Amino acid sequence: MDTNSDIVNGATKRRRLSDGSVKKYQYARKQFDVTFSNEEEKYVFESRLKSLKQRKGLKTVKEVFEYFLESDGTTSNVSAEGAQDVHKRLIETASNENFVCENKSIFDLADIISKHGQNCNHLLVPLMLTHSGHVAEVKWHCEKGHVIQWNSSNVLSSQYTVNYRMMMAYLCSGMSQVQYERFSEFSNTGTLSLRFMSQAALTFSAVIDVVARESIQFALFDEIQSSKDKHEDGISIMTDARHQCRKNSFHTSHVAIGQHTHKVVNIQHINKLEERSTQRHEIVGCEKMYGEFGQQNVKVNVHAHDRNTSINKIIKEKDSVKNCNERWHAAKPITKGIKAISSGALKNRGKTWHPELADKGALVRNHVYYSIDNCGRDPTVLRQMLVSCVLHFQNIHHNCSGESSCKVDGYIPEFTILKDPVGITLLTNFIHSTTLYKNAQDYVLNKDTYYVESFNNSILVYLDKRLHYKDRSYTTRMNLAVLSWNEHVDRPFTSRSVHYNGKNILRKRLGKKQYKKKTYNFVSDIWSLFVRVIDQDEQIDGLDLDLETSDIYEETDDEV
Repeated sequence: MDTNSDIVNGATKRRRLSDGSVKKYQYARKQFDVTFSNEEEKYVFESRLKSLKQRKGLKTVKEVFEYFLESDGTTSNVSAEGAQDVHKRLIETASNENFVCENKSIFDLADIISKHGQNCNHLLVPLMLTHSGHVAEVKWHCEKGHVIQWNSSNVLSSQYTVNYRMMMAYLCSGMSQVQYERFSEFSNTGTLSLRFMSQAALTFSAVIDVVARESIQFALFDEIQSSKDKHEDGISIMTDARHQCRKNSFHTSHVAIGQHTHKVVNIQHINKLEERSTQRHEIVGCEKMYGEFGQQNVKVNVHAHDRNTSINKIIKEKDSVKNCNERWHAAKPITKGIKAISSGALKNRGKTWHPELADKGALVRNHVYYSIDNCGRDPTVLRQMLVSCVLHFQNIHHNCSGESSCKVDGYIPEFTILKDPVGITLLTNFIHSTTLYKNAQDYVLNKDTYYVESFNNSILVYLDKRLHYKDRSYTTRMNLAVLSWNEHVDRPFTSRSVHYNGKNILRKRLGKKQYKKKTYNFVSDIWSLFVRVIDQDEQIDGLDLDLETSDIYEETDDEV
């Protein structure tokens, strides 16, 4: 490399040509020194210089000097067309095209521009646009040197309010972290940083827990009052356990819903750190539930569940609690069982199955519901009523209820009359083999748990069975499900829609209810308490802001 240069006050540049030779470019050079009193003044100057070069299409500082010399040192204000070009270039170079803005911030911006116009006749143009989460931070300036900072959101404590709002909306809507990230990416409105989400989630989870516990407590008071109004000795509940995953679940929730108010009056979270066996999670949850009821001096009158034999044992050990297995799970296998004894291989016809039973499945199942409803809470009567259907199918009706249509003169059966002794024996043995017949004492109270099943279905909005959550995330989302359920269960409906077709059965002719729109008032309650906590107007016991313990975003697919 040639290091010799014949020009002292200049610059030498070299460029290697295709033939390998080196060509030298020499330029005359003059240097200007610009001094500033502080860094802020330097920053403003550089920003104005950069803005001027962009507006006027100038590439070098030399062209800037030539521009001023040609105009005799006079400058003109930026035209409206030039300002639009600046806005366009600034938006194109920004990290995100869109942002979320508060109403108040819009009026603040109009007020800022108005006040500037009263004191300065130069046009304000944006100098810099950056994003902080979903918030836009814009620095404005004019050619006179005025610099104004405007943000699309006000500040709550030390963070932007809009970002807190978007975080709350993300949690309360039930969407997963991946769905939130994709929504933010596709809408191009920016994304909250993981550090901000982790920090905000700690406070939100504590606030949501407080609001959920208050909702559960109010629901318990309502259930106690409803039981007193009906002169019952204690509350009646229906319970069930829900595993988070399809198999070998780490998390399980044991929920208790009041029989009268249909609201969640108790919920327990059990994980594998507390009990290694997933199959025992419902037992642990039930024991914890009764422990809390004991501390609150709440007496349980009737406890309905879906026949977990271990729960049966726990309840029967409590003298003051009446055990009840719900009837739907007892009647569900009836149709399948009748099908097994009404069809099969031809060689087994008249031995293990009989064709006269082919149309008895739905009829026997309906008879089971009728028997439970009208047994008078007597197990012996229930067993007798269950077996009485065998005589009914033989067109013998002396044991049938006086309200039955078969007691009317001229009654014509709508089923195949059972005549073959083999078919009679098969049906009788099947009824004797059912869990309902063997354990009639556990079903005579005639209780359902379909509200628990409906609650477990509604949880899917917040807790996807295909995702795995850590404790904080799981409990937060479960609390949101409880809040939504307690607010909206049994809400009024405006009408029923009925769609008739040839296969409509009687219970479907009632029509589907058109419920009123959900209100989601619990979201406003969460935000109000959150603002008070952030402003330190209210304290929450046990609120730990250690970021290392945050696990709200540990959500992974089953395939991982």
